[in-house]
Amino acid sequence: MSRLIFWLLVLVLSLVIIVFAVLNREPVELDLWVYQTPFIPVFVLVLIGIFIGFLWGGLVAWFS
Repeated sequence: MSRLIFWLLVLVLSLVIIVFAVLNREPVELDLWVYQTPFIPVFVLVLIGIFIGFLWGGLVAWFS
């Protein structure tokens, strides 16, 4: 039963991420105080931020 709930949650979360990515394709300028400022879609920046937070949380949990 818990496996079914896990896969349902994975499916719902995947659908939310896909819908978010499709609806937020607008490019934004990423200014990193360098000579070139690339234009990156909003969803890429958000997903990178979520991934970095996931890695940071895993690292903190691993060291504690």
